[in-house]
Amino acid sequence: MAASKYTNSNIRLQTWDYRSQAAYFITICTQNRIPHFGTIRNGKMELSPIGSLAERFWLEIPNHFPNVILDAFVIMPDHMHGILILGKRLECTEYTEDYKKSRRVGTGELSGLNKVLSDRSPKGGSVSVIIRSYKSVVSKNARLIDPGFQWHKLFYDVIIRDQHHFENVRNYIVRNPENWKR
Repeated sequence: MAASKYTNSNIRLQTWDYRSQAAYFITICTQNRIPHFGTIRNGKMELSPIGSLAERFWLEIPNHFPNVILDAFVIMPDHMHGILILGKRLECTEYTEDYKKSRRVGTGELSGLNKVLSDRSPKGGSVSVIIRSYKSVVSKNARLIDPGFQWHKLFYDVIIRDQHHFENVRNYIVRNPENWKR
Protein backbone atom coordinates (compact mmCIF):
# COMPACT_ATOMS: atom_id res chain seq x y z
CA MET A 1 0.00 0.00 0.00
CA ALA A 2 1.42 3.39 -0.98
CA ALA A 3 2.03 6.00 1.69
CA SER A 4 -0.69 8.59 1.84
CA LYS A 5 0.06 12.15 0.90
CA TYR A 6 0.24 14.42 3.93
CA THR A 7 -2.10 17.36 4.25
CA ASN A 8 -2.24 20.16 6.79
CA SER A 9 -5.25 18.55 8.41
CA ASN A 10 -3.44 15.36 9.38
CA ILE A 11 -0.31 16.95 10.84
CA ARG A 12 -2.31 19.19 13.18
CA LEU A 13 -3.41 18.04 16.63
CA GLN A 14 -6.91 16.78 15.83
CA THR A 15 -8.28 17.54 19.30
CA TRP A 16 -7.15 21.18 19.30
CA ASP A 17 -9.04 24.25 18.06
CA TYR A 18 -6.35 26.29 16.28
CA ARG A 19 -8.38 29.45 16.90
CA SER A 20 -7.77 29.00 20.64
CA GLN A 21 -5.90 31.54 22.68
CA ALA A 22 -2.38 30.11 22.84
CA ALA A 23 1.19 30.61 21.68
CA TYR A 24 2.19 28.66 18.58
CA PHE A 25 5.74 27.92 17.40
CA ILE A 26 5.57 28.04 13.59
CA THR A 27 8.11 26.75 11.06
CA ILE A 28 7.66 27.35 7.33
CA CYS A 29 10.18 26.06 4.77
CA THR A 30 10.81 26.89 1.14
CA GLN A 31 10.16 24.16 -1.43
CA ASN A 32 13.20 21.84 -1.62
CA ARG A 33 14.87 24.03 1.05
CA ILE A 34 16.13 26.44 -1.62
CA PRO A 35 17.81 29.39 0.18
CA HIS A 36 15.64 32.17 -1.25
CA PHE A 37 15.78 34.31 1.90
CA GLY A 38 19.50 35.10 2.07
CA THR A 39 22.68 33.81 3.66
CA ILE A 40 24.25 33.53 7.08
CA ARG A 41 27.58 35.25 7.54
CA ASN A 42 29.41 35.23 10.86
CA GLY A 43 26.33 33.93 12.66
CA LYS A 44 24.08 36.72 11.33
CA MET A 45 21.34 36.46 8.76
CA GLU A 46 21.74 38.70 5.70
CA LEU A 47 18.37 38.97 4.01
CA SER A 48 17.95 38.82 0.25
CA PRO A 49 15.18 40.91 -1.33
CA ILE A 50 12.83 37.91 -0.95
CA GLY A 51 13.96 37.49 2.66
CA SER A 52 13.12 41.15 3.26
CA LEU A 53 9.64 40.52 1.86
CA ALA A 54 9.20 37.50 4.15
CA GLU A 55 10.21 39.62 7.15
CA ARG A 56 8.04 42.59 6.16
CA PHE A 57 4.91 40.51 5.61
CA TRP A 58 5.44 38.57 8.85
CA LEU A 59 5.52 41.86 10.73
CA GLU A 60 2.28 42.92 9.01
CA ILE A 61 0.27 39.89 10.21
CA PRO A 62 -1.28 41.76 13.19
CA ASN A 63 -2.52 44.46 10.78
CA HIS A 64 -4.69 41.84 9.09
CA PHE A 65 -5.42 39.60 12.08
CA PRO A 66 -5.93 41.87 15.11
CA ASN A 67 -6.16 38.87 17.43
CA VAL A 68 -2.49 38.00 16.71
CA ILE A 69 0.50 39.13 18.70
CA LEU A 70 3.95 38.37 17.29
CA ASP A 71 6.85 37.36 19.48
CA ALA A 72 10.34 36.17 18.47
CA PHE A 73 10.86 35.23 14.84
CA VAL A 74 13.76 34.68 12.48
CA ILE A 75 14.06 34.43 8.73
CA MET A 76 16.70 31.84 7.81
CA PRO A 77 18.09 31.06 4.32
CA ASP A 78 15.50 28.38 3.53
CA HIS A 79 12.91 28.61 6.30
CA MET A 80 11.49 30.82 8.98
CA HIS A 81 10.49 30.33 12.60
CA GLY A 82 8.13 32.50 14.58
CA ILE A 83 5.92 32.59 17.62
CA LEU A 84 2.31 33.59 16.98
CA ILE A 85 0.17 34.36 20.00
CA LEU A 86 -3.55 34.27 19.42
CA GLY A 87 -5.20 36.60 21.88
CA LYS A 88 -8.86 37.31 22.49
CA ARG A 89 -10.82 36.38 19.41
CA LEU A 90 -12.70 39.25 17.86
CA GLU A 91 -16.33 39.02 16.78
CA CYS A 92 -15.33 39.09 13.11
CA THR A 93 -13.56 35.72 13.48
CA GLU A 94 -16.24 34.00 15.52
CA TYR A 95 -19.40 32.34 14.27
CA THR A 96 -22.34 34.33 15.52
CA GLU A 97 -25.57 32.63 16.52
CA ASP A 98 -27.33 34.15 13.51
CA TYR A 99 -24.70 32.70 11.17
CA LYS A 100 -24.94 29.27 12.79
CA LYS A 101 -28.73 29.32 12.44
CA SER A 102 -28.52 30.33 8.78
CA ARG A 103 -26.31 27.28 8.05
CA ARG A 104 -28.70 24.74 9.60
CA VAL A 105 -31.10 22.66 7.58
CA GLY A 106 -34.01 20.32 8.31
CA THR A 107 -32.61 18.31 11.20
CA GLY A 108 -30.87 21.24 12.82
CA GLU A 109 -27.49 19.97 11.61
CA LEU A 110 -25.29 21.05 8.72
CA SER A 111 -26.11 19.31 5.45
CA GLY A 112 -23.74 16.61 4.17
CA LEU A 113 -21.49 18.69 1.91
CA ASN A 114 -21.56 21.70 4.23
CA LYS A 115 -20.66 19.44 7.17
CA VAL A 116 -17.70 17.92 5.26
CA LEU A 117 -16.45 21.35 4.22
CA SER A 118 -16.97 22.69 7.73
CA ASP A 119 -14.92 19.85 9.22
CA ARG A 120 -12.08 20.08 6.69
CA SER A 121 -11.77 23.76 5.89
CA PRO A 122 -9.54 26.01 7.98
CA LYS A 123 -11.64 28.16 10.29
CA GLY A 124 -11.54 31.96 10.15
CA GLY A 125 -8.88 33.36 12.44
CA SER A 126 -7.15 29.99 12.80
CA VAL A 127 -3.41 29.45 12.61
CA SER A 128 -3.89 27.73 9.23
CA VAL A 129 -5.73 30.73 7.76
CA ILE A 130 -3.09 33.15 9.09
CA ILE A 131 -0.20 31.11 7.67
CA ARG A 132 -2.00 30.52 4.36
CA SER A 133 -2.49 34.30 3.99
CA TYR A 134 1.15 34.97 4.89
CA LYS A 135 2.49 32.39 2.46
CA SER A 136 0.22 33.71 -0.28
CA VAL A 137 1.31 37.34 -0.03
CA VAL A 138 4.98 36.41 0.21
CA SER A 139 4.64 34.11 -2.82
CA LYS A 140 2.85 36.71 -4.92
CA ASN A 141 5.52 39.33 -4.27
CA ALA A 142 8.54 36.97 -4.28
CA ARG A 143 7.59 35.67 -7.72
CA LEU A 144 8.02 39.20 -9.10
CA ILE A 145 11.70 38.80 -8.14
CA ASP A 146 12.12 35.06 -8.79
CA PRO A 147 9.29 33.34 -10.68
CA GLY A 148 10.49 29.99 -9.32
CA PHE A 149 9.87 30.85 -5.68
CA GLN A 150 7.74 28.29 -3.83
CA TRP A 151 6.96 27.39 -0.26
CA HIS A 152 6.93 23.81 0.95
CA LYS A 153 3.30 22.71 0.85
CA LEU A 154 3.00 22.26 4.62
CA PHE A 155 3.97 24.28 7.64
CA TYR A 156 4.75 22.96 11.09
CA ASP A 157 3.45 24.09 14.44
CA VAL A 158 3.93 23.30 18.08
CA ILE A 159 1.45 24.49 20.69
CA ILE A 160 3.52 26.11 23.41
CA ARG A 161 2.21 24.68 26.65
CA ASP A 162 3.88 26.70 29.44
CA GLN A 163 6.30 29.52 30.24
CA HIS A 164 9.36 27.23 30.38
CA HIS A 165 8.56 25.83 26.92
CA PHE A 166 7.93 29.38 25.66
CA GLU A 167 11.37 30.54 26.83
CA ASN A 168 13.07 27.51 25.28
CA VAL A 169 11.39 28.14 21.93
CA ARG A 170 12.21 31.84 22.06
CA ASN A 171 15.90 31.08 22.77
CA TYR A 172 15.97 28.53 19.95
CA ILE A 173 14.60 31.11 17.50
CA VAL A 174 16.97 33.89 18.59
CA ARG A 175 20.01 31.58 18.41
CA ASN A 176 19.06 29.91 15.14
CA PRO A 177 21.40 31.98 12.91
CA GLU A 178 24.45 31.39 15.13
CA ASN A 179 23.66 27.65 15.24
CA TRP A 180 23.18 27.38 11.44
CA LYS A 181 26.38 25.45 10.72
CA ARG A 182 25.61 22.88 13.44
